[in-house]
Amino acid sequence: MLSRGTRLATAVIGVSALAVADMGLAFGQLEEIVVTARKRAEDLQSVPVAIQAFDSSQIARFAATDLSEVADLANQVIINESGVGLGANIRIRGLGSATLDPGIESSVVVNADGVQLDRGHIIRQAFFDLQSVEILKGPQALFYGKNSPGGVIALNSARPGETFESSFKAGYESEAREWLAELILSGPINDWLGARLAYRFSDQDGFYKNVARPQPAPESLALEPFDFPGRASSRAGGSRTHTLRLTLDAAPRDDFDAVLRVTGTQVRHDNFLLLQNVSCTEDQPVTNAHIGAPIFEPEGDCRRNRTLTHGSIPPEIANNQTFSETGRRNGDPFGRYDSVLAGLNLDWELPNVTLSSVTGFYWFDYERYDNSDNTTFWQLGGIQLEDQRVFSQELRALTTLPGRFNFMGGIYFEDMKRDSDNAGKIFPLGADPVTGWFNNWAGQSTVEATAWSAFGQVIFDVRDDLEITAGVRYTDDERDGRQGHIFVHTLAPPIFQPEGEQLVSSFSDTNFSPEATVTWRPTADLMVYGAFRTGYKAGGISTSPVLTLAATEENVVFSSEEAIGGEIGIKSTWLDGRLRINADIYQYDFDDLQVSAFDAGTTAFSIQNAAEARTRGAEIETEYQVNGDLYVWGQLAYNKGTYTDYDTAPCYSGQTEEQGCIDGVQDLTGQSLNFAPRWTGSVGFDWLFPIVEGRLHSNLSAELIYSDSYEAMSTNNPLARQSSFWRTNLRAGIFDPNDRWELAFISRNLFDRRHHGGCADKPGGFPAGQDIQCTTLRGRQLLLQGIVRF
Repeated sequence: MLSRGTRLATAVIGVSALAVADMGLAFGQLEEIVVTARKRAEDLQSVPVAIQAFDSSQIARFAATDLSEVADLANQVIINESGVGLGANIRIRGLGSATLDPGIESSVVVNADGVQLDRGHIIRQAFFDLQSVEILKGPQALFYGKNSPGGVIALNSARPGETFESSFKAGYESEAREWLAELILSGPINDWLGARLAYRFSDQDGFYKNVARPQPAPESLALEPFDFPGRASSRAGGSRTHTLRLTLDAAPRDDFDAVLRVTGTQVRHDNFLLLQNVSCTEDQPVTNAHIGAPIFEPEGDCRRNRTLTHGSIPPEIANNQTFSETGRRNGDPFGRYDSVLAGLNLDWELPNVTLSSVTGFYWFDYERYDNSDNTTFWQLGGIQLEDQRVFSQELRALTTLPGRFNFMGGIYFEDMKRDSDNAGKIFPLGADPVTGWFNNWAGQSTVEATAWSAFGQVIFDVRDDLEITAGVRYTDDERDGRQGHIFVHTLAPPIFQPEGEQLVSSFSDTNFSPEATVTWRPTADLMVYGAFRTGYKAGGISTSPVLTLAATEENVVFSSEEAIGGEIGIKSTWLDGRLRINADIYQYDFDDLQVSAFDAGTTAFSIQNAAEARTRGAEIETEYQVNGDLYVWGQLAYNKGTYTDYDTAPCYSGQTEEQGCIDGVQDLTGQSLNFAPRWTGSVGFDWLFPIVEGRLHSNLSAELIYSDSYEAMSTNNPLARQSSFWRTNLRAGIFDPNDRWELAFISRNLFDRRHHGGCADKPGGFPAGQDIQCTTLRGRQLLLQGIVRF
């Protein structure tokens, strides 16, 4: 019997073979896709970069409206939300950053209309009304500011057109009981100014079932004899989101263009940190094995079934904690995210040179209060408040000289400040005799950072079919941080940094990131390229919510991450523009890879540098416009991402010496990186056909997505490994051929294949046990959606 990877490869090859055979239908061409991977507008097929790009119709096909759903479009991309630390797990080819510690930044950058974003909390925003998405794979240091050794996800929102347009979209998704609506108003204000207003609303009950029930206080909690109220709702994961974006597009002169975009987002969530107990030492989840008599959850199980026991904390405790917001919520877990993202893009075309400016501002205010043990008997709770603002400015110049040499150069500056407050409870100590607070500690941290860089590239057209480019970016990073506890419970064991003391740390580094590419175009429809690339992500300062006595001003600082390697690729167009086949092979080595560790006993995080890692693999992508009505596609990738030298990895809970844990560390050299499946791919089709010619048409789309197994825990605990899985997306709709309305049924993950994101040792689990928690990702979605255009 053929393996799953072999069957998928056969399907992708079959798409190409179908095109090569050609059905004799001589109409229908693939749309040209314009990308800005090299900070200039170019056809996708002429850019010597491993890039997948998708236009608005492809994004809307299966209703992708956030980054985790956008990830399904491309191969070797994994994006999922995290309630702690960085805020999201974003990976390309298995490369990304661990999410646990707030002090780390993403190795995969999100670029929203030219504004560079390296905090995962951006995933909480709805990205809708997009013109295109570009996913650049491999290091992208030259053109994308800073912190992009893993790649770039570039989002380009729609701009006002030359004619007035308006639309209203509404839908209902039954699995999470989600209502959604979108409104678009766009058009010219006068002959040089246009405006576009886009608004999105969603309200869902959540896709988890919550079975926590009221329980009396266990006898072992003698200092806190309060009954537990059980669940706040029968569902968990509920949220309400408002997103509003205003775009102003001004062209007062033929050679000058200015685009201002401002996006505001408000999210109210019942809890950002929703984890399932997927492996237990005993038959039922334990609340906290570190107290005298461990308490077990009577309603819970230890399976990946999207059923959890997520109880609220007794109001007597909630009303007496360091941060008073918890009391106003009556002890129920909650999450809050507010943000403003603004960007101003200026382009001025002078004779033989184009000047560009991108000014960016991103502010967010994030808060969560969560039940970290995920049981009715809330004993391990955390409060995190994070406020960050980032200002960035980029200036570029690109020459268009008539000779064989041209040049691009520019500078980039970024200023950031992040304040983070936190409090937690891991021991049932009762009320503090001095303050009356029930939490064990409360802390504050501030990190301020500035970064600036200068970059330049020489573009040499050796002859009409041969181009050589070479460039380098110089980066200077400076960071200063201070952190400490503003409260430590009087009865707390001596594991915390003393109240009132401050750890003051600093980090600085400089880097040169060179890059070179050779591009050969033997025909207008064929391009072959080879690229040498390097990448860099600055180090920084760990700001764990729990500061233990082991933390010092020196050991909370971690080093920069660097990448070096290259790729060879081919891009080709066939059959009069109806078929594209693109492929590449690559290898990149990473030095001082930044990873994070979690201590389940103290719930403390830390960041360290794994010595070395490597990714190598190959990808192929094919698209075929069979005729004007039928479009098929397929993509396949093989990626081997491994640690090439990492003999100081922390052990997982319960790992024995026979399993490789010696003196508290294990050797992961030769083992797989996290979230690095060997084989991934997809095949699909989109078919349009008339029901009543000229009056009523229909479309049918389907996609089959495959992922090989992958490690989902930083310690590579085999109990947390995600097995291989398939997902099926489906769309069936009817529409007016004049584009005035459409009605569609859309299903993502139709057969509800359950898979999870990040995993960690369960806080409060048995020290030598097998207690594991994982983020179980959203499963099947069944969406009925209608659109009216005016």
